[in-house]
Parts: sequence; C-alpha cells; structure tokens
Amino acid sequence: MNLTTAIDRFLDDRTLKRRSPATIARYRAALHAWRDWRARDATASMELTAVTLVELREYVRYLLIEHVPHSTNPRRPAVARRGLSPNAVRSARNIIRALMLFCVESGDLAPEWRVWLQQSRLPSPAIEIQDRAYWDAATVTALCAAAGDDEDGRRCRAAIWLIYESGMRLDELCRLHDADTDRARRRARIVGKGRKKRWVYWGAASATALDAYLAVRRGAGRGRSAARHQRPQQWPGAIGRRAARAD
Repeated sequence: MNLTTAIDRFLDDRTLKRRSPATIARYRAALHAWRDWRARDATASMELTAVTLVELREYVRYLLIEHVPHSTNPRRPAVARRGLSPNAVRSARNIIRALMLFCVESGDLAPEWRVWLQQSRLPSPAIEIQDRAYWDAATVTALCAAAGDDEDGRRCRAAIWLIYESGMRLDELCRLHDADTDRARRRARIVGKGRKKRWVYWGAASATALDAYLAVRRGAGRGRSAARHQRPQQWPGAIGRRAARAD
C-alpha cells in the first residue's frame, strides 16, 4: 500500500471516531511532513512496507536536531534556529506511531511492528516539566473585586470563579448551556479536547456567583449574551472572553 493511501485511511478512521477538525488537521500536517521528508530521497520507496524502524528513529533525530521550524510554511517566515521543541517532537512521534499501529490492526503491516512500537523502540525525547502560571485565591479575589454589580460584572465574577474552581477551559465555559448543567449538584457536563465528555464540579463561591448572575441575566432575544452568541440558553455567554481580558 502506498504511504499516502495509508495516511488518508488513517485520517478517515480518526474522523469517523469523531476527532475534532483541529486534531485531524494536526495529524495531517505531521504525517504529510514525514512523508515529504521521506520523498527527499529519490531512491526511497513510498510503499508503506518499505518504512523501517531505523528510518523512524532517524526522522525523530532530524526533528530534534536539524529541522528548521516553518521552513516550508508560506504564511510564516522560517525560524532562525534548528530543531523542534521536545514537546513538538514527541507529538509528531506519537502521531506516526498511531498510524503504524492502525496499519497493523488493518493487516497492512506485519504484527512485529506492534511489538516494536510497544517496547518503546521508537525514541521519545524527554520533556522538562515546567511550572505554569496559575491563579491563586488572592488573584481571584482581586479580579472579582474589579467587576461591577451589573449584569456584565456578575457575568465576569461567575466566569472567574467557575474557571478557578472547576478547571474548565475558556472555550468549554463559553459553550456551556442550561441543559448541560446540574446546579443542584454544582456540576456541568462539558465536551472537552477530542470531543470527550466529562463532568466538572465547582464549590460554594462559584455557585453563589453563578446564582447572582442568573438572577439578572436578561431573557431570550435580549441582552448581550443572546445578541453576541445567537443562543439564548448559553448561560455564561461571553464571560469566558471577559475573564480572559481581566486576566
């Protein structure tokens, strides 16, 4: 089987498994970059069965040491350094690994590939764990104090507390609807990365701020939330973006 055909079949499979468009685009970019790297060698076969573990190791080394970021991107200038970050290399490596395992399951590659890939014979660069910036209680209190007591101010307060206590991402908060929530149990069912559904929970401070906002939220067809999103039941509405600006 041709490598391009294998990639297309893999992407179709992931699309049927409801991976998000952004995830599919990332898979496609990583796999096409690998395919194009192989094609630079005019003598290399583009058949799937011609791929070797030695070659995959060489590609990982190339990404880590030699690759010039954005060197083939028409929208951005090339970066004046060589090598991708360990995170980016690991992501590309994992995508290629997923393709190869898919081909094993489809019967297009020998079963030995599964053993090789599961035994970590395809290297993965070490990633240094770094501390991320976070909101502490003092920051949350200061942000809430800066909000007014009108509808917009209460919307901001509800957003700040929900993000702080539930761990929701900004886009998850903005997509939340009345039907997704269980206010009595202080929880909501959200759709996260990879379209995976999960429950998130919040505490008393979020519940109080949310009740205060909903008490003054204007009804269907009116109010800034409905006007901006065209969805009257989307209850925090624009508070995610307002919280981002406050941060």
